[in-house]
Amino acid sequence: MSQAYQANKSSEEIVGKEEAAQMYKMSANENPFGPSPRATEAMQASLSQLGLYPPYSDIALREKLAAVHGRGLTADNFVLSNGGSEALHLTAMAYLDAQSSILQCPPAFPVYERTAKQQGAGIINVPLDSETFAYYPEAIKKAIQPSTRVVYICNPNNPTGTTFAQDVFEALLSAIPDDVLMVYDEVYYHFASNVTLPDVIAAVLAEKNVFVVHSFSKSYGLAGLRLGYGMGRPEIIARLEAQKNAFHVNALALKAGEAALTDYEHIQKTVTNNTAGRKFISESLQAMGLRVWPSEANFVLFEVPQGVAAADLADRLLEHKIMVRPAFGLDHHLRVSVALPEANETFVHAMKALI
Repeated sequence: MSQAYQANKSSEEIVGKEEAAQMYKMSANENPFGPSPRATEAMQASLSQLGLYPPYSDIALREKLAAVHGRGLTADNFVLSNGGSEALHLTAMAYLDAQSSILQCPPAFPVYERTAKQQGAGIINVPLDSETFAYYPEAIKKAIQPSTRVVYICNPNNPTGTTFAQDVFEALLSAIPDDVLMVYDEVYYHFASNVTLPDVIAAVLAEKNVFVVHSFSKSYGLAGLRLGYGMGRPEIIARLEAQKNAFHVNALALKAGEAALTDYEHIQKTVTNNTAGRKFISESLQAMGLRVWPSEANFVLFEVPQGVAAADLADRLLEHKIMVRPAFGLDHHLRVSVALPEANETFVHAMKALI
């Protein structure tokens, strides 16, 4: 049986407050630099206003998103959410019920299945290639049922870090019927520094049945604020907006999101560190004889040595002050987040000692 998904715990929950202060947390794909400095300043400037409700409309941040992404997108192409995961939940509420089904391609982010089951929907699995983690558009086309309402695609994929290019995206668009929504999870897109990802904004502007999920948790360093967003044609956005309550996003998150979007120096520093650290970790693990998959995310997936349980190796790394996690949906694999050089080097030295 593959590793079941468990929501990531904080270092304090795992080892206690005193031990956590000495721990390198490399298990949750967080930004090792923390929040954008501009976002921190914006939040500090807003603290005196926390006795007031946030604006009823989140139009200011949606307009900022449209301006940053450009290319003719408007605020009507965006919906805000409480983290990227809630964008998935809103989608499930808007599109799914007990008579419907979804299609996913495991190993996949488990929130796809979880939110679908909360609506009573059935689950169709079309696994990725076991060697390359590639998608099979033709297999997806054949597996879609009359009840299928949503197909989930992730690029870069979590937990594998693998990617595909424009040709595969177009094949997937062709394989999925026009009345079935493609949820295109792209929360790690900033980190794809060695490849060219598909032009999904062109698909949105062409009013394809595509909903793109992004997050402020990764490159922007705002995981603790729980802020995410999605892009799609206005009809899709309106359908998701109808699922939301008033004052859906808190005031600090709204201000921080606006400021973080244009802190390009922070984003570049984050991506540069990640590209170098990902290369160092990948090459170091390969030098130990371990199988490592090419990643364009801010984590690295690798297979643990023969005869070693992934969970046991993760537990032993805790003794070296390193937190990683078994990869959900994959036996015998660990997923390690890229951190700052000191943490990356500590992880590599610990792995050498253990294997």
